[in-house]
Parts: sequence; structure tokens; C-alpha cells
Amino acid sequence: MDGRRRTDRASGARNDASGTRLGITQRRTQRRCVMNGADEYAVAQGNTRLIPNLNTTCKMEVPADLPGVVIFLHGVNDPGASYESVETGLCQGVNERLDRPDLVPGRYGGKYKEAGNVPYEKRDSDQKVILDDPDTYLYRRDASDPKTHSLLIPFYWGHRAAPDQIKRDDAGDPFRMRNQFQDINGNRLDRHFAKAGGFIANATNNIPDVYGEGFRPNLKSIALETFKPDNALYFGHSPARHYCVLAAHRLAMLIREIRRVSPDETITIMGHSQGTIVTLLAQALLVDGGDRCADTFIMVDTPYCVLPGNTPKDQDTFSTLVGIVTAITNMPHTQPAMSELRDAKTYCGRSGSRWLPTQGIRKNKVGSMTVFPERDNRGKVYLYFCPDDTTVSLDDVQGIGTYGMPDALPDGRMAMMVLPQLRFYQRMWTKRHRYGEAILIGNTPQPELMRATGEARYPGSSFGAGMIARAPILEGQERLINAEALSPPHEPEMFGGEASRGT
Repeated sequence: MDGRRRTDRASGARNDASGTRLGITQRRTQRRCVMNGADEYAVAQGNTRLIPNLNTTCKMEVPADLPGVVIFLHGVNDPGASYESVETGLCQGVNERLDRPDLVPGRYGGKYKEAGNVPYEKRDSDQKVILDDPDTYLYRRDASDPKTHSLLIPFYWGHRAAPDQIKRDDAGDPFRMRNQFQDINGNRLDRHFAKAGGFIANATNNIPDVYGEGFRPNLKSIALETFKPDNALYFGHSPARHYCVLAAHRLAMLIREIRRVSPDETITIMGHSQGTIVTLLAQALLVDGGDRCADTFIMVDTPYCVLPGNTPKDQDTFSTLVGIVTAITNMPHTQPAMSELRDAKTYCGRSGSRWLPTQGIRKNKVGSMTVFPERDNRGKVYLYFCPDDTTVSLDDVQGIGTYGMPDALPDGRMAMMVLPQLRFYQRMWTKRHRYGEAILIGNTPQPELMRATGEARYPGSSFGAGMIARAPILEGQERLINAEALSPPHEPEMFGGEASRGT
């Protein structure tokens, strides 16, 4: 599986037939056995004739270990549309950080794009099927792409309607509205009677609700649809949310399997939106089973809420979050040690010659080499929140993915006054500019204004929709940004993939 560290090597170097010690090598051989991945980075090599149907000597090369596993979970109402952008940035960043040349992101929607380039009259039946099913093919990762060499595992999850929940016509066949399938409540289904990420209205801001019934329309959702006519979202009666529980069990099983094959593998999980709720539940399931949690968890735009007035009355969501954070961060698994990633006998090619356990070196924007401090992120939880998020900011959600983690809760309990001691960090991502400049990611840890003078009261720019459905951000309200400083800080890239940039 992508990202799994191979455990059949005793060291990061090998001897060839002549006894010569081999370390990491660039491939420049006349004949070589091409492996899946970027064909340029090997940790050991040797000559062999033990290959079927090959009568000449072949140079067999052992690829360098991948530097860990990153599992990404998309959010609600999402088929994984951002996976390609995320994986591209991830591979580029890890290559730069670890001084590697070989990580290559996967290709997404390859068959869909190829079929779309064929003139209509020349498309065969398979191509027509592909183009008729964008939910499946537009964002599917091409597992057969020979160039892919990545540490990312894209995790797909969602809801599939039971046969008796599919809307049918008088003949008993699945009903179509504008050529689209629906469930019995009018929710759109894809060609497989499913919905990637589940329906938007079925998102939750806590864990217990995923075990309960689905969303029911109310006066607020009706008002939002009425007074925001450009709104493309349908807030209809939704099915039970048990598919989120199934996704959490699948994620926990994936982590267990990676640990079974490679106990010291470093596992990082990035969750977006409802994917963070699935991930939190998966960590709780691991704890209940006596298994180790992920090494690092990055929560992006999470709807998780810690306000007692917006969560079930009998649930203490803040204490639940603290418990899960503690399970992840309390005893960081520090094997292999950072020093082993530099030692020629143990590093297995996971880092390049310019990387050190204490610092790395890479090119900056103008092409000059710059040194940056290195750190060990194992045993940490990060919250990436965005005060511009107009979904997590709904006033019956009020997720920390929009509003960040406050210093203290309304009931007086300390939050960010104590969470940093548990290795919980947060960063603010925003498209806002102040004094003519972007708000950078990676500044020195300090309190940061969520809303400065003159900025919008509600997330987004719509005052009317905000007044109806969103919780305000008070002018002068701050959040403690305690995540590590970056060298150098950088302007966040908040857009990508839109038909019209910035929309």
C-alpha cells in the first residue's frame, strides 16, 4: 500500500557481488528493472539474472523507504475534490523538506479527462459510461499510473442508499429527475445510489450524533433556502448517519493493518470538515481496542463544537476532545529516532544528504538556499481554522474550524490556556488582508485577531445570510496561535481548482 515502510531490510545499505558497500544512488544504468514510482532514487542495487523470461543480467534496485503514511479524509458532500491539490503540495513539500527528489503525486480523473477529450461521435461505450458518472471518475485516483510514488492514502467514504430508500417510478425502476437518481426524500444520489461524504445537511458538530437519526428540515433551513436563492445546497430529510460510524471503523482498521505490517510506521491523518469527526471517532475506537492512535492529527475546517449550548445536553464535547487529544499526544512513539533517519545504516533512504535531524535546507522564492529548523511532529494535534468558512459557521454548528479554540469556554473552563500543555496547536488560515498585506502562516506564536476593525461581522461577506444563520465574530476577538513558527512564514493559498478562481 502507498506509504508503507518496507521492513525486510536490516539496514539502509547493501553489498554487491564484489563486496562493494552501496548507499543511496542515482539511477544511471543502461538496463534496469523499472519499478512503480519515480525511477530515479534507490537505496541499494545489485546485478541479478533471477528474473523470469530475461536472459541477460538486470540491475535490480531497492527503492528508498517512504517517510511515513499520510491518510487524508474528505468532508461532507465531497467526493475527494481536493485530493489532487493536497497530494501535489504534500509531495512537493516533503521533497523539499527531506531533500528527496522522488516523491510524485498520483493522477486523478485521468480516465474521465481522456474520455472528455474524445469527440462525442467517436466515444465508445466505456467512455460514455465514464462521462456519465463524474462522481466516481472525476476525482478517482489512478492506481495504475506508473509515475505515482507518494506517501498519501486518499480515504473515500460516504452514504449508500438501501434499495427501499431509493425513489422509484410507477414501474418500480429507479426514478430520475433531470437524469439524476434520488432517495425517497428527494436527495440526489449518484449512479451507484450513493453520496460521497453524505448529504451536507447531515453533518454533525459532535461524535454521538453520528450514531443517531439524520437531519430534519426546520424553519431556519427553510429560511436560508428562501432568502439565499443562489444557494445550491438542498437541506432535505436525511438518512441515519451510521455511514459515518462505518467510515470510522474502516479508518481504525486501516491504521491497525499498517501497524501490524510496520509497527514503527509514522501515521499522519489529515481530516477535512466531517472527515475530522470520523477521525476523532476512529481514534476513540482504537483506544477502546487497546491500539495505538495515529501519530499526528491535523483537523482542517472541523465542525466539532465545544460550546455546551450547541451540542447535546448530556454530552461534554470539550472533555471528549481533550481525552482523544491526550490519547494521541500523551506518549509519542519516537521510533525510529530522528537520528536514525540520518545514519547510513538505518535511514533506508528516507532523507537526502542536506537534511539533518535539527535542520533542513531548501530554496526560497528567489531561488536562494535557506536553512529552516526541523522538528518531530509525532504526538501532536493541529487545528487549522478559517474565519471565512461559511458552513462550519452556521449558528447551530459553530465549529472550531471557523472560530478556533478559545482561551476559555463560556462556562469558565480553560481551553487554550491548558491545551498547549497537551501538545495541541492551532493556526489561522484566512484570505483576509490587513494593512495591505496577507495574514501569514507561521508567524511567531502569539494571539491573533479574528476580526479587525472594518471587517465583516459574519464569516463570508453576506450580512443577510449571516444574520439569519451564522454566529458573528466579535470585533477585536482574538485566538492564541501557538503552532510553531515557520522559516520563512508564507502567505496561505486559499484557492485552487475553481472554474473561476476565488469563487
